[in-house]
This record gives sequence, structure tokens and C-alpha cells, in this order.
Amino acid sequence: MKCPVCGEFLSVDVTDYLKGDKITLSIIHGEKPHTILIHVDASGKLVGVESIKQVITLTGTVEEAKVVRILSLKELVELFGTSTIASILTAYKKRIPVYFVSGKTLDWALEIAYSIASGFKLKVDITVNQVSPKPAFYVINEELYAEKRKEVERGLLLSTIGGLFGNVPKPDKKILDALKKKLGEVERNYRKDLEELF
Repeated sequence: MKCPVCGEFLSVDVTDYLKGDKITLSIIHGEKPHTILIHVDASGKLVGVESIKQVITLTGTVEEAKVVRILSLKELVELFGTSTIASILTAYKKRIPVYFVSGKTLDWALEIAYSIASGFKLKVDITVNQVSPKPAFYVINEELYAEKRKEVERGLLLSTIGGLFGNVPKPDKKILDALKKKLGEVERNYRKDLEELF
């Protein structure tokens, strides 16, 4: 395909990502890094390419995590609830570091962080398996969380199965109201969800 931003011709092997469904891959490339989304049908045929205007910087190695899909804002709200997403956006606005913790593989947490950043057009760095007081999105595994727990909990922490922890700001009313108006009000009770599992 031809990149709609820089005109470079790209070739992408999607074999590892195809599981009988159409997929969207994000690619960051170029001397001045920029992001494009590549839409592929279930057979691996290219059906569309689009650019994302803002650049999100990913640090860490490719082996640590790969972004393979972007969740819609509606999906994010259905998964985590309106107030959770509003709290994350409020933390971003207040320059509080936001941590997304996942198990040994970071794909799911990275997809959530990347989806929030791109869905709301946030100019935020996304860093893999690092901890810092600098305002950014950090995707970390459980081992790093256990090792740096006190430092991590000074920021906002989203556990992909347990909800929000740490320095959780009260959702900004304007942000919360705008989300409810656009996407509806969805509340998640993680404690109840976990009790049903165990």
C-alpha cells in the first residue's frame, strides 16, 4: 500500500493477526513518525488505509507489545464504564501519570491505552514497562507493578480486570457530562464482576 501521509510504499505481513475476522492494524513509520491505520478483511486483503493526525510515541521494544487493534469509544465505555474513562481523561488533564497494568503479555493494556489516546486525540506519550512521575500513559506488567507499587500508585492505575486504583481523581464534570451525552452512561461494578468469576 501507499502511505497517505508520506507517500512511502509499505508491505505488511498480517498472517499472525488473522483469525477469521477483519482487523485493523496501526503502523508507526517514517523519518517524522506518523501513524496510519490499515484495515484488512478476513482473507488478508487490504480494504482501507487512513492516517491519524496526532503522533503517539511508543517506547520499549516491539517484542514487548504490539498494537493490533483499536477499540472504539463506545467499546471502551462498555468495557470500563463512563466514569472510569472520565477519570482517565481527568487524570490526563491534571497531568497525573496513568498506568495500564496487564498480565505477562502487554497487548491488551497497550490496546486500551492506545485506543483512549487515539479516540480522544490526546497528545500523550505511551511508554512500555517503565515507571516515571512524568505525565504520560504507561503500560506495565504485573511484575513491574509489584516491584514499583508505591511509585505507580501515586498515579492513576487501571487494572484491566479490577478497575481504577491509586491516585484516582474525581471525574471532571464537563468531561463526564460530555461522555454521557455522546456515549451514554454505563457503570461497571468490578467487585461484583470478580465475585461472579470466583
